[in-house]
Amino acid sequence: MLSRLKEIDGKPRRQNLNQIRDIVIAETAIKLGATLVSDDAKLRSVVEEFGGKAVPSSDLS
Repeated sequence: MLSRLKEIDGKPRRQNLNQIRDIVIAETAIKLGATLVSDDAKLRSVVEEFGGKAVPSSDLS
């Protein structure tokens, strides 16, 4: 998942730690069958690509 996020995200190398944290949270949501709430469209895309469910925070209101 991390390599896929790096591929589509294009963030500078110094952002790697944030991407790793994002993927740990995303993988946890997938494994628990939970919906990830994130305003990061690229992260949501990766989660859905790997079989998870993700929505933007605007869907909560």
